[in-house]
Amino acid sequence: MGIAEAPIEAPRPKRGYTTDAEEVYYFLSGKGIISVDGVETDVSPGTSVWIPAHTEHFYYNTGTEPLKFLYIFARDKYSDVHYCFPGETETA
Repeated sequence: MGIAEAPIEAPRPKRGYTTDAEEVYYFLSGKGIISVDGVETDVSPGTSVWIPAHTEHFYYNTGTEPLKFLYIFARDKYSDVHYCFPGETETA
């Protein structure tokens, strides 16, 4: 579990990434868009999003303040989560 932030005017990612764990985002402030498996959804404070394991996803800020969110993995420790970025092969 942790808090992440997307800065104002950061470019939209060309591709997302995957993890080997289910994940939930809960948006705390700002406005943005999240893409999960190619489906884009507007997000704002109070929005929650479930991300299945091994599903490509990314987010970006569309507002005038930082986009902040709480993320929670279905793992006991953050060190048990494995990330895979475009061009890499998932190993778990």
